[in-house]
Amino acid sequence: MSHSRILAMHDRLSDVRSNQEALEWYQSHSPKDADVAAHHVECLINQGNFWDHSGYPEHALEFTQQAILVGKLHSFDSPAVPSDTVSAMYRAGHLLCVLGPYDDAVIASLDAIDFARTVWPTLAIW
Repeated sequence: MSHSRILAMHDRLSDVRSNQEALEWYQSHSPKDADVAAHHVECLINQGNFWDHSGYPEHALEFTQQAILVGKLHSFDSPAVPSDTVSAMYRAGHLLCVLGPYDDAVIASLDAIDFARTVWPTLAIW
């Protein structure tokens, strides 16, 4: 059973619609502060999760990569943004494993570790 069908069964399609409307707003209003960027990243991750759970990992990867781009721009402005950004980077590595470019998946995973060490210097001891 697809994720979208489960959402429909539980009358939760409005969640997807609200997320899509927020993403459309962000396309015309780039985030200027960390709180707005954090919500934008969260919406992109949610949309990516929706596509992944619906069986479309390639669409999920597109939204996840967008979340990474937005998150990297604002990761030093708020503690929530780097956490979500690192999570999205890890997720991108996983999606690349699913889709098949394994060398790209390894690079994405290593980039996630490097970025995590940059935003949280105490992790550099690993």
